[in-house]
Amino acid sequence: MRYRAEIDGLRAFAVLPVILFHAKIASFSGGFVGVDIFFVISGYLITRILAGEMAEGRYSLMRFYERRARRILPALVAMIAISTMAAWYILPPLEMQWYGQSVLATALFVANFYFLFRGRDYFAGQTSEYPLLHTWTLAVEEQFYIIFPILLWLIWRSGPRRVFWIIAAISGVSLAAAEILSRIDPGVNFYLLPSRAWELGAGALCARIHHRAPQRENGALAAAGLVLVVGSILFLHEGLRFPSLWAVPPVLGTALILLYAGPATLTGRFLALRPFVWVGLASYSAYLWHQPLFAFTHVRLGHYPEPAIMLGLAALSVFLGWVSLHLIEAPFRRRGSASSARVVAVSGGVLTAVAGLGLALHLSLGAAGRPAAPHLPADYYASVAKPNFPSHGADWQSCAALCRLVDPPDPERRVALVGDSHAQDLILPLQAMARDQGWRLDLAINTGCRYTRLDGRREDCARAREAFATADWTAYDQVLLLNRFSGLYEQVPPDRRAGALFDYADLIRSIAEAGPQIAVFAPRPTLDADPVRRALAGQIDGIGVATDFAATPDWSRMVAEIAHLPGVRVIDQAGALYAMGCGDRACFTGHDAGGHAIFRDPSHLGQPAAAQLVADWAALPGS
Repeated sequence: MRYRAEIDGLRAFAVLPVILFHAKIASFSGGFVGVDIFFVISGYLITRILAGEMAEGRYSLMRFYERRARRILPALVAMIAISTMAAWYILPPLEMQWYGQSVLATALFVANFYFLFRGRDYFAGQTSEYPLLHTWTLAVEEQFYIIFPILLWLIWRSGPRRVFWIIAAISGVSLAAAEILSRIDPGVNFYLLPSRAWELGAGALCARIHHRAPQRENGALAAAGLVLVVGSILFLHEGLRFPSLWAVPPVLGTALILLYAGPATLTGRFLALRPFVWVGLASYSAYLWHQPLFAFTHVRLGHYPEPAIMLGLAALSVFLGWVSLHLIEAPFRRRGSASSARVVAVSGGVLTAVAGLGLALHLSLGAAGRPAAPHLPADYYASVAKPNFPSHGADWQSCAALCRLVDPPDPERRVALVGDSHAQDLILPLQAMARDQGWRLDLAINTGCRYTRLDGRREDCARAREAFATADWTAYDQVLLLNRFSGLYEQVPPDRRAGALFDYADLIRSIAEAGPQIAVFAPRPTLDADPVRRALAGQIDGIGVATDFAATPDWSRMVAEIAHLPGVRVIDQAGALYAMGCGDRACFTGHDAGGHAIFRDPSHLGQPAAAQLVADWAALPGS
């Protein structure tokens, strides 16, 4: 297949818009279509190579995978290695754990599934903080590389003339699926191969057209293709359902350029200009580098960088792409004496090592044992790591009402912990105390459930409320209740707020009637910033309290409803946390005087603070 400079130039029109879109440059509102352009180009080139080899009788699946390994893995592994070194110094434990998970997913070619699970909305603001978010596109292509060569070979065996029509049929089904899924499940539609297969298929169809007959250059059609591509980049936007029929213009435009642009057309000569080709040749590595640069800068600064900084980072990513092209990509693409099987085997070993790195970061809770920044206590990361809780949500299929965590044969005390993720913070210190004291400990932890009408239509919360209604609360000596109300409570219409808190009072009343002692932990305050990120940036003094729901009249009225109930005690959680810090809400930063974290995020506690809360509760008379 002859070299076509205009295709490398077209790659520049794919990678630069993606980078500038991620840099939030307003003029490139549709820059995300650069990914779709890449998919079409990839489908075209892969099909031309494979079909050409099949026609000449020299097709080798092992040789194909060798070429893909040489093309993709060296720059990818280098980027992950250097990003991991940066992450070691920049990312706090929880985000480092997520990073490790994304490294593992990337090595296993399932990053698209991982980021679908991590956050279904690609365009949500938080996703810009994921250093390896962009590897979802590599996963889609890698899944295509696994399936397509085998599928093409099977179709070819049944008759080469059928290839075009079968690919066209599959692509048509894929486009229809994308249009339907864009209305039903936008996340699945965006990230997964079935909704993207038609874009790769469009490139494959162009390749089959050129395989049947020499390219016929057409200046008007090539120019129309460029107009469609540029128009999509400038005028499409993230508010559209995508991919769907809205993806047809950039895909069709790319196909027209592939089919009809060449040296004899103005569009072909324009795309073959040296600056475009220069960027296009480095486009793969530039794409690899831009997201880590953007994400690490975002996390390190604690806010999204200004446009000037992002433009500088965009230029740096292109420069690094060019360096990577010459120092990493090009040397590995040259085929030496190693056999295809050996290259594939070595590549598998490298991917296994990368996967092992990701798994290690996950299992170590984001390398929580590493020393923190010099201006923080050495054990800072260990105190803010999110632990592996032994029970994340009650399994209502196997638990009548509460799940048994500690079960000595003759318990001294029977304790239940009920609540949401704020109650979950107390699990480990309560578990340790129960084992030490010979208590039985049961859990009913449903993250995000308030056991009131605030839960809306969530089925898991409704099942929990039903289970509580029939639970034998007489089986417990102590019940600890802890839920978050700030944030969700304010989103409820004012005429429903009081009723929601009365629901909570009714739950407390129903438990109290059974006789156990009840400790109701008043809602804890929430912070106005991520305390760990601010601490890493040396900005602890800039953290303050955003909401303190326990100080509101609504909470006071709820407390008045339960104050007369026998055995009910309300724990001043906010006061206890303020005491661990500076002693007052006005100066509270989520840290103590020594710089140790009390909060691990704006509303959840680090384990030292959670252990102190449990110890304070246990020390109260009657607890």
